[in-house]
Amino acid sequence: MSLKKIVKEPEGNAPELMRQIASVAQEEQANTVIPPSVLYNSNLKQMKGFRALRSNMKRDAFLKEFIAQGKEALEPYAVNDETMYDAEIVKFMCQTAEDVFIHYSQQGQEKKRAVVEVCKKYFDNNEVLVSKVVEQILPSISHSTFWRRNKTRIYNIALLFLGLFKGN
Repeated sequence: MSLKKIVKEPEGNAPELMRQIASVAQEEQANTVIPPSVLYNSNLKQMKGFRALRSNMKRDAFLKEFIAQGKEALEPYAVNDETMYDAEIVKFMCQTAEDVFIHYSQQGQEKKRAVVEVCKKYFDNNEVLVSKVVEQILPSISHSTFWRRNKTRIYNIALLFLGLFKGN
């Protein structure tokens, strides 16, 4: 179903139409294809700027995947009096982001953006408030170090050889 088909055939129920448009837009964003690094035995990474562009595309895809999986994981926690303004949910997502984002250096803003996007529904969709809570919780998070990152990488490689690796 394309976006044009939905717009040309409006339905009587406006919220349902908006949900369909949002889902089609998310599908189009999710279908971003990362180009291969080799084309007919020619290394495309030698082209000026290709390596950075491909790396940025991979980072964005990984960030979108983390946000989607985080929202899916927190789906059972309905927004109610117990979960509203709950710092434990934010702390858990911060620690998960710290453990998962190990592939690139200087990913602090990406981690923060992902946690804010996942947890904002528990804070009345107020991104500034979630951002402040993340800043307050950050000192209590066990931060990724050189040894922790490499231990995780070695573990992932071992799982890859054993055939159990599913990706981050």
